Amino acid sequence: MYENEQNVVYYNARMSKLKSLRIEKKLTQQQVVDLMGISLRSYKSYENDEEKIGTLKYNYIIEK
Repeated sequence: MYENEQNVVYYNARMSKLKSLRIEKKLTQQQVVDLMGISLRSYKSYENDEEKIGTLKYNYIIEK
């Protein structure tokens, strides 16, 4: 992550959409799991495991 001269934050292209959305909304992983009603371990796996991208649960988390 780095900032340009206007303090706009850019993220690594490999960052998952879940993580990008969470950071954009200024939420911690714990805040997300509290809102979603899922375990932190489960959420971390969806945020970091590229094989989970596009699954039903992954898409459900993004839509919320």
